[in-house]
Amino acid sequence: YLAKWIQRRFEMGWPDFYVPKLFDNLWFLRTPLSYWLGSLMTLLYYVTTLSARFWPAFFGWLSCLLTFLIGNKLWGRRVGILAGIVPVALPLFITLSRTATLDTVYLAYFLGLTFIAFFLRPKTESWLLAGVLQGLFFLTDQT
Repeated sequence: YLAKWIQRRFEMGWPDFYVPKLFDNLWFLRTPLSYWLGSLMTLLYYVTTLSARFWPAFFGWLSCLLTFLIGNKLWGRRVGILAGIVPVALPLFITLSRTATLDTVYLAYFLGLTFIAFFLRPKTESWLLAGVLQGLFFLTDQT
């Protein structure tokens, strides 16, 4: 659905970018950030497989990096490297990172918030970063 919506918006010339419509009907199946991220890549690369699958793949690799950082901080470099490699070996993680879904986005937000909560000192900057991540999560969460 998301790729179809992005394709229709691109073909219509983006008259109202902020309001999700499909076939001239208001369509709120997904939250706004998923539309906006997909639309950004479509502006850069037209309607291609790359534009539909870039963000899930990007957030999948970001999740691996955050898993490495958390494992590295808790148990050392060796465990961090293994923890970063484990998601890449899981078939479900690979599938979700290759399809145009937002599950890896949720995982990256959760790991980012976990990293901030446990490892950054309680300063104003870390609380602001946590607030921004939480706001982005609510813009992508469907429930």
